[in-house]
Amino acid sequence: MVEPATEPVFDLAVTAPLANVSAAPRSLMRQRGRDLIIPAHMFLTKSIEIPKAAVRSADSIAVLTIEKSTPFQEQDVYWTTTKPVKSRTDERFKADVVMIRKDLVATYLSEQAPARKHPQRLVSDDRKVSIPIGKPRRGNLLEFGLLAFLTLVAGVGWILFEQSQKLEDLREEYAVRLLEAGDKVAAAQDDGRAQVWQHHNAERERFGDPISLIAEATTLLPDNAYLDSLKLHYGALEMTGSAVSATDIAEVFELNPHFAEVRLGGRTTSAGENGLQKFFVTSKIVATGQGGGNDGQ
Repeated sequence: MVEPATEPVFDLAVTAPLANVSAAPRSLMRQRGRDLIIPAHMFLTKSIEIPKAAVRSADSIAVLTIEKSTPFQEQDVYWTTTKPVKSRTDERFKADVVMIRKDLVATYLSEQAPARKHPQRLVSDDRKVSIPIGKPRRGNLLEFGLLAFLTLVAGVGWILFEQSQKLEDLREEYAVRLLEAGDKVAAAQDDGRAQVWQHHNAERERFGDPISLIAEATTLLPDNAYLDSLKLHYGALEMTGSAVSATDIAEVFELNPHFAEVRLGGRTTSAGENGLQKFFVTSKIVATGQGGGNDGQ
């Protein structure tokens, strides 16, 4: 098993001093059994991210990474990948691609150890990297097609996820605005109720207590008068009922200082066998408070 390398980049600068590998190969490499021990700094490393759906195609992704991120082709290097490890932040996996140029290894094998058995593994001197030397692995067309399809699916899934997040954000914004609108409506209703009460209190101060006015109006009626309805509204009084004389009712209210513009409305008709007359009297209430005047509410 290969442990993740500590330098997650392809540091191609290390290839410059390796040009002299043939001059002093024994100081750089040594063979131990079937293992070729190589200094760790000679391996090039790069971290890659792999979608969850493409973990089984990690080798194909590694080949693409080598050929796009270095001047080498897959057949020019020995390479391997570390075991993919799931990221803590999303559903992707991370792995390291570790490689070394084949010509560096070939130089040692051809010039320094021709009589030895061909090594089976390339091992770093810190034992963190182990690359089997075998037939080059290369993804076939089916693997590349599958990788492209899975990448497309992952991209579409990510776009749908982002759209769902935007939709959720819009829902939250709509809910906030709805609450704000509800607060504004409630505030407007409170203001409306406050204005109604202010108007009511102002009219009460202007015309007096409505209960007292009703009591006074009913007191003015003679004993032989019968009240059917009484309305006190916006500084005006309306009464209907029966009395011996409808005109007497109007005259009583005209003489009272709290009432003005008293009128006897409609036709005066007989109420039946008892000889009473139906009456309809309207009057304005005289303002007694700070408002002044005779205007209705």
